[in-house]
Amino acid sequence: MKHFTPSWAAFFVVMGAIQPSASYSDSSETPSSVEALEIAVDAYIYGYPLVTFDMVRQQQTNVVKADGEHAPMGQMNLMRSYPAVDNHCCAAPNADTLYTMAWLDVSTEPWVFSIPDMADRYYLMPFLDGWSEVFAVASQPLNGGAPQSYAITGPSWSGELPDGITQMKSPTNMVWVLGRIYSDGSQADYKEVHALQDEFKVIPLSAWGKNYTLPKAVVDASIDMKTSVRTQVNNLDIETYFNRLAALMVNNR
Repeated sequence: MKHFTPSWAAFFVVMGAIQPSASYSDSSETPSSVEALEIAVDAYIYGYPLVTFDMVRQQQTNVVKADGEHAPMGQMNLMRSYPAVDNHCCAAPNADTLYTMAWLDVSTEPWVFSIPDMADRYYLMPFLDGWSEVFAVASQPLNGGAPQSYAITGPSWSGELPDGITQMKSPTNMVWVLGRIYSDGSQADYKEVHALQDEFKVIPLSAWGKNYTLPKAVVDASIDMKTSVRTQVNNLDIETYFNRLAALMVNNR
C-alpha cells in the first residue's frame, strides 16, 4: 500500500460495516493513532475485493458496443475463442471454454438472463456478487440442457415474476455473470458454440415479453483501459481508496 496513513474515512466505512480487530473501552472516545491504523488496515483489506471487482467492471464495460473482449453494462460479452495466454479477463481463465459474460446493475430493477437449449453441451454460468462471491450457479450438471430464464434481483427487491422465470437473489446490486461454454477448439465446434452464444439474452425485467432496444452506451475517457486492474487499485492513494469503497458500499454491502 502506498502513502498509508490513518484516514477518518476508514472509520466511516469500517464502523458501519465490519467489526475491527482493534478494540477500545468506549466507542465514543477518539481512538489512538495505533488503533486508528489497525482499523484502517482492517478496512483496507476488507474492501479490497469490492474495489477491485468494480474496477474490473469499469474496464470491461467502458465501450460503445460489444467487441469480444468488452461489452457495455447490461449486454452480453461473447468471447469467440479460447482466452489468449495474456488475457486477464478473469483470475485464471479456462483453456477449454468460450467465455459468455454480462455485467448487471440490479439496483433499480431485476434483469432476466436467459439460457437457450444447450442439449448436451457443457456450460457453467456462475453469478457473482460485488464481493466476487458466487451466490448462484446454472450449469449442465445442475440444470440440464433445456432453455431456462433467471431473474437476478437486488437485495431489497420484492415483487412478482412472470411464470417460467426463476429468481436468483443477489446480496449486492452489482452482478457479474461469468459464464463458460465448453468447446473442443476446432473451427467447426467454435461455429456451433458461437451459434449458442448468440442465443443468450439479458434484458431488464420491465422489457420481458416486449421488443427491447439496447440503450446507447457512453464511454468514460477518464477510465484507464490499459493498466492492469491490480496495479490501478494498488496505486490508489488511501483517501481515494476509502472514498471509493464508501461509495460502493452504499449499494453493495
